[in-house]
Amino acid sequence: MPVPTLFAAAVFLGAFLLFLVQPIMGRFLLPWFGGGASVWTACMLFFQVALLAGYAYAHALTSHATTRKQAWIHLVLLAGSLVFLPIAPDAAWKPEPGQASAMRIALLLSLSIGPPFILLSATAPLIQKWFAQVFPDRSPYRLYALSNAGSVAALAVYPFLVEPLMTRQSQSSAWSVGMVVFALLCGGCAMAIVTTRSHAAPASGPSGTQSSTPGPDNSAASAPAWLALSACGSVLLLVTTSELSRDVAVMPYLWVAPLAIYLVTFIICFDRPERYSHAVYGNGFLLGLIAVCFATYFRNSLGFYTRFSIQSAALFLGCMVCHGKLANLKPTPSRLTAYYLCISTGGALGGILVSLAAPMLFDGYHEYALGLLCCAAICARGAGIKSKPGDTAAGRWLSRSCSWAAAVGCAGFFLFDVWTVNRTALASSRNFFGSISVHELSAGDPERHARYLKHDNIIHGFQLLAPDCEGAPPGYYGPSGGGGLIVNEFRAGGPRRIGIVGLGVGTLATYGRPDDTFRIYEIDPAVIEAAQTSFTFLRDSKAAIETVEGDARLVLEQESAQAFDVLVLDAFTSDAVPVHLLTIEAMEIWRRHLAKNGVLAFHLSSQHLQLSSVVRAAAEELGMAHLRIRDQPPPNHWERYTSEWMLVSEDAVLLDRIGAAHPSTRRGGSEKRIRPWTDDHASLLSVLN
Repeated sequence: MPVPTLFAAAVFLGAFLLFLVQPIMGRFLLPWFGGGASVWTACMLFFQVALLAGYAYAHALTSHATTRKQAWIHLVLLAGSLVFLPIAPDAAWKPEPGQASAMRIALLLSLSIGPPFILLSATAPLIQKWFAQVFPDRSPYRLYALSNAGSVAALAVYPFLVEPLMTRQSQSSAWSVGMVVFALLCGGCAMAIVTTRSHAAPASGPSGTQSSTPGPDNSAASAPAWLALSACGSVLLLVTTSELSRDVAVMPYLWVAPLAIYLVTFIICFDRPERYSHAVYGNGFLLGLIAVCFATYFRNSLGFYTRFSIQSAALFLGCMVCHGKLANLKPTPSRLTAYYLCISTGGALGGILVSLAAPMLFDGYHEYALGLLCCAAICARGAGIKSKPGDTAAGRWLSRSCSWAAAVGCAGFFLFDVWTVNRTALASSRNFFGSISVHELSAGDPERHARYLKHDNIIHGFQLLAPDCEGAPPGYYGPSGGGGLIVNEFRAGGPRRIGIVGLGVGTLATYGRPDDTFRIYEIDPAVIEAAQTSFTFLRDSKAAIETVEGDARLVLEQESAQAFDVLVLDAFTSDAVPVHLLTIEAMEIWRRHLAKNGVLAFHLSSQHLQLSSVVRAAAEELGMAHLRIRDQPPPNHWERYTSEWMLVSEDAVLLDRIGAAHPSTRRGGSEKRIRPWTDDHASLLSVLN
């Protein structure tokens, strides 16, 4: 293999493996840590800090060791990292109740893939440095664009080829084989740098290296800008991913799309820096920011694709601004590793701000707006800079004024939106599982006076406060809805044992009778506190109430069979789908805890996904009967919401009887036919509305 091709292959494969391992590990961890958007954000924080460690290692190695020592040290460490293969995490790391946290995820990943990931991270700066020594007449920054192309290729391949066709264990094994091949390629690069001093004489004169490298070294003056620009791009990536995941589903498809956009901007800006135009991308981002304000205002009526397109466009334009300016500030190759170290430091700083600082500073998710506004300030600050000979002072002043007006106007909108949301809040809090708040509605109207619990952007239950309405089951849980229907009618003659996954405000406890037992599983302690202190459903219930803190899937894996007559599954986080609760593996756990002829009741109301197809496919795979219920309350019942449920049971006769008695039910036929979801495969695209 020719030496330049060898370097290119090592850089491409290293980046490919680096970004392929991220969704692989995320899929392993999602079912263990509650399946929320915070799981992926915590994973990204680890990846960014490990990337920083890899760049720091590359910078230290090239700064303090001779070329021969660099090669041998790196090869020895690479060989040592192979003992961590294969990369599947140990199941002993599954958290106990109360142990799920970003720090536990970081520790788990450190011990599972830390050394291989750090060494892969060092590939881009280290091999580019070696390439610059072997080929001093060529720009090493083209390899950085190639590195990002490898990263994008991994992200494109994973959701469409790797995830649908391979189990998690086979993904782990294939990645481990790729790591061995990468080590061999690095060995070839190391031998090239040791045996060959240079493949070209150093260029001199006006036509030498200046044509392919930047001019005077301005590293010290530019370092703060490197940090700020890379941190802003990182923040935009993380907050956009979190925003999409919280309101749709926490799945690789929605992780990799923003990450791919982020990396594409690096490719464009570093492969051909002259392609960047602040007039185009800066003004474009400000228009995108206005579109985000529009999408925020109409958040409850816009479809998924519209919101996804607007937020993705804003991410692309914002990252183009950050990375375009970053590329224009790149130093001479002699400062290459320091430059990349600053970029990775900024990326890790962005991860720390989003994953650790924001949950401590804010009760709600305000970091998305703040990230956009920081980028808007960068755009406005860069507006009006003279870029063409024909630019006039008046034109530049107008451009700068319009940019700042757009940025300030959007800031005002976001502040107004926060005030609108929070003005009715009685209490709010935020933790690893999300942001919740308790609100009071229509205090001056006795008929509509209510208190409700909001999880991020979605109402997760409310209670009417008028004296004659206390205890009434409003929202999704009316007597004609799937949950109320089956809990109220199933085995009406004797004591019932009811399991509930997802507490909300405890509305279903209204249906409790003396001698009944309601055992409720809730992962978020803040939700438990709110249901017990701000709402009365639990304490007013006539049934015995047992509240279990922890992820229901993990808890029920360990518990002995509970013999539930009914097990209700209603554990949405904001509007995001609990994917790990709808897989075949999860269904088998739920079935083990049912009494003979017991019923599973899945609450499937979603703005974006047709989840009845998922439950139907799983039920048919396991040979269970199913019944779909779409409850449309009468117009005069404003306090009840339209809801969709799916009942699943071994007792087909029971479901037939319920279906015959209630015209809102149907045995299926309208759902899409899809492949059953498993822990290894869950296709979001197949059920998008």
